[in-house]
Amino acid sequence: QKRLVNYAMNNDEHYNSNSGGSDAVGFARTLNHHGGGGYSVATSTNFRSAVRKAVKRMRITGKPVGLLVMGGRHAWVLNGFEATRDPAKTNNFTVTHVYVMGPLYPKQRRGWFDKPPNTRISFDSFRTPFRKFDDRDSPRFVGYWVTVNP
Repeated sequence: QKRLVNYAMNNDEHYNSNSGGSDAVGFARTLNHHGGGGYSVATSTNFRSAVRKAVKRMRITGKPVGLLVMGGRHAWVLNGFEATRDPAKTNNFTVTHVYVMGPLYPKQRRGWFDKPPNTRISFDSFRTPFRKFDDRDSPRFVGYWVTVNP
């Protein structure tokens, strides 16, 4: 993991923090460099649109999605979802639940910080951890919901 984080930090767009973290661009570049292939940063102006875009890309590619959570201060993986219809076949669908995991589990277990693999969260409850980006260390993304989509 340290090697991946170092790669991400060295390939950030312009992350200004000394926190040991990376930005969304470094996240995408790391996935692509290490065999994930085809990942790019996606921004959305609202929560619903961000989730819909993410699950559609997940369904079309069969790959997980990176999520910038906690206002952009942390990352999770979106590894599943439930919807009223198949997003690969129609745009007329509603996401009802998502399945996520956090990279620091089981070290970090309190609150919303990092969930175990396949944690099921309702669409409405997902608004708490996956909120509008407000981390000033990456000013390009402030005001958007940010995902790293395949």
